[in-house]
Amino acid sequence: MNILSRNKVLAAGIALILLTNIVVLAGAIANRSGKPEAVLNLTERELILRDWHMKENSGLSLRLNWNDHFYYGDGTRRLLDADKLKELGFALIDSDDPYKIRQYISKQLPRAAWIVLEFDGAAYQEALKDAENKYQEELRLLPREQDSATQKSRLEQAEGKLEWMKNSASRLYAVDAGLDPAQLRHKYPDTSHYIVTSGVVAVSYDDRDHGKITGYISDINVTSIHVPLEQRAVFDALPEVRFTGKSTYYPRSFHPRYLVNLAYGRRYEPWIVSVEAIGDQGKTGSGLED
Repeated sequence: MNILSRNKVLAAGIALILLTNIVVLAGAIANRSGKPEAVLNLTERELILRDWHMKENSGLSLRLNWNDHFYYGDGTRRLLDADKLKELGFALIDSDDPYKIRQYISKQLPRAAWIVLEFDGAAYQEALKDAENKYQEELRLLPREQDSATQKSRLEQAEGKLEWMKNSASRLYAVDAGLDPAQLRHKYPDTSHYIVTSGVVAVSYDDRDHGKITGYISDINVTSIHVPLEQRAVFDALPEVRFTGKSTYYPRSFHPRYLVNLAYGRRYEPWIVSVEAIGDQGKTGSGLED
């Protein structure tokens, strides 16, 4: 390859990079124009700090930590049942033959959809109540089985999960899906507790689930959120994580160290508005936008 050809390739590569950056920047500007679609105050429970050990790296991001929540406490399906799957565009097979159903499932490609994430609402409270009930159940059994190592370990596991749910687990739950983001926003109008964002849904089948074809949210499209350089100092100054509790059966509980004012724009994509550190007891003044 001669010098002229190499220069042309180099120029084309630079032009492609510039064009890509222009497109990304234009998208970000369009997303943030006008009034935000949603604004929430989330903590480390919902936004996990990535690359914490790479302090010399100028790039830093947070990962959106969300939960599937497909069942009520009694085990009945909450969302992505047959009616919801049809609404999302899946043409379900009418058969009771497990082999035919599995063949059908194997040919179904995941579909794009709009997902509703609920923050600190009924779904989280239900999960917290389930953990509390399990702990109380194991606690009631303990006097009758005081010498049982199995019972003691079950109690410790239940206690660890309850502590984790109260202090550290994400309170962000997937609660609905649809094809029209405007319709979903109309259904969930509280923009401080409900996020509408893009994702992917897929179908599944389990013989144990009464032979039903069901669905699940396989992905949320945007879960990595860039930390602006002007907010970097807040994270660099954070103390190390302080774990509480002694459970070896569940992730150890911790108190969140930061509060993030997170906005979603016209393209239903997030950006960080502001960040502040939280005190040792997990308390802070708001100081952020409502």
